[in-house]
Amino acid sequence: MWALQYVQLPDVALVPAGMKEWRMVMTRNLSATRAQDLGTVQVPGMTPSAQAHAWRFQGLRPDGSGTGKVPVEVQTWHFFHGRTVFQASVWRSTRHPAAKTDEDMAQEFFRSFQFAQ
Repeated sequence: MWALQYVQLPDVALVPAGMKEWRMVMTRNLSATRAQDLGTVQVPGMTPSAQAHAWRFQGLRPDGSGTGKVPVEVQTWHFFHGRTVFQASVWRSTRHPAAKTDEDMAQEFFRSFQFAQ
């Protein structure tokens, strides 16, 4: 599953807290057993910041039946442009081994973002 979420904040001073909140929400929502910082990211035209990071989370998401959970791995990029904070994510079930093409497709998704200069 591919997703792009964003929130526009009322003041640029709230951006650092907004960036931290994306990570905390993901950790809580997945009951994450692991959160790995994959380092800084650069999106062409984004507001330059050392706070823009890629993350890999492992945890559980509801299976849709209301009774069970599915193990997942989620890769995210957290970045911002002005007052808008973004979370781009790729979700996959860990019930099946990942193929090399899974990682290639995730990187293609992340690298497709850009802002007009």
